Amino acid sequence: MVKKSLLFSLLLMIISGGIIFIQWNGYEGSSKEFGNNQFEQEIQMIYSEKGFAIQQTFHHLPIDKPLTLVFPIDAKNMRCETKEGKCSLNGLSAVITPKDHTFTVSYMLNAPPVKSSMLLTNWFVKVKEAAIKKTSIYLTDKKLRTGNWYSGLKTTGGQKKDLINYYEFQGNGGANALYWQSDSLVNVSVGEDFALYMPSETKAPEQLIDSLKSLDISKPKTIIVTNQHAAYSSDQFHILNNSQQLTELVNTIQLNDMKSKYRFQESEEWLAEIMLAFELNRAFGSQKSQKMYQYLQQQLTPEEQEAYKAEVLQMKGELVKAEQLDRMLSEVKGLETHFFQENRDAKSVIKPLLFADTRSVIVNGKVMTFKAMNQKGVLLFPFQSTLRQLGFDVKVLSNGQSLLVNKGADTYRFDLDQHRFILNEEDYGLYENALATYNGELYIEDMWLQKIFLVSVSEQNDQILINPLDL
Repeated sequence: MVKKSLLFSLLLMIISGGIIFIQWNGYEGSSKEFGNNQFEQEIQMIYSEKGFAIQQTFHHLPIDKPLTLVFPIDAKNMRCETKEGKCSLNGLSAVITPKDHTFTVSYMLNAPPVKSSMLLTNWFVKVKEAAIKKTSIYLTDKKLRTGNWYSGLKTTGGQKKDLINYYEFQGNGGANALYWQSDSLVNVSVGEDFALYMPSETKAPEQLIDSLKSLDISKPKTIIVTNQHAAYSSDQFHILNNSQQLTELVNTIQLNDMKSKYRFQESEEWLAEIMLAFELNRAFGSQKSQKMYQYLQQQLTPEEQEAYKAEVLQMKGELVKAEQLDRMLSEVKGLETHFFQENRDAKSVIKPLLFADTRSVIVNGKVMTFKAMNQKGVLLFPFQSTLRQLGFDVKVLSNGQSLLVNKGADTYRFDLDQHRFILNEEDYGLYENALATYNGELYIEDMWLQKIFLVSVSEQNDQILINPLDL
């Protein structure tokens, strides 16, 4: 009895598994078929006193495969061309089964009240199971005798006659927003990927025009600058109200383009702002990104800047990390730095660009754990660590802005906020950069270390020697 029960259970498992496999195999095949099809669409629109009469025809559909169409929320008088296949309408959706590769639906939309502008967004039928590869829109305007229509797709034709205005828009991808306004706009030439329309009295900065021309994006965009409609943005269509919004949009497009070309860890994605600054040859992005770019400009020679830029920008498609940016920067400069690693948190306080000399520092015969800093070819050493190893006693006074240094009969007082020091009651001036604080630690330039404390600094190939002078 138990044996029969086990055999029966095993048989049920085999049958169930077979059914699941058949269902999955059918679903996978259906998904692949829809995924491999390159659907295209043509949309005929007539605008009149009655509203928008729209006829939407889909091409390259799979034969005898059900597809779900979703109509605009305000659509009415929806119809299917049943001679092209089966169609089941239910509210704002329809399930069609084409008997050929083409299927047509039609519907009406009420037009919004006509003022100085009109924006249509959710006005077209969507295919639920697949994306559209190419769209053509043919718009006949029988009502509005002034102004112009614009689309996120490229304008490929048009004509104004006595009784109608006619417009053609074509491009890759699905349909998107349509916009009309009464006042005329000037088409600013910005290359193949962008259509920029502005009032004739508005001038776009040359830098912005050049930026748009230099971009290579996957989907063309239409940008309208106008004061006749509230700002609006979608993937391919943008309405802006002023030059500042245009600047912000161009910055966003440039940054998104940079992020698409390079890969970043989520926590370090903001580094794309600095990489874009390299590409643009100007500061870009947040205050921190701009300041970091300025540090690089100040610390690198023009030749080093070009070499580093070339190294960084050749990483297209690769994962860009702070460690790599530091490694390449160290190689170009010939000095060690952790600049990007120390600043990898976008919200942390910026730390300055420091280059460390890779040679060992030997003070009074002892190999020190610190490295000398190299700022524009000038060596700097940690003030307190270096002097203590040279036999000096160093104390920070209570005000935090003064240091007291003693050795034998000599007493030094350094007032850090006044660029001076006192030696045995006599005042001496200091150059502004003789003492500098980096990441909370005070450094002294090698020249002033030698002059004030009577020591020698000897540079060799693999080490730097600091010793008291034998007086």
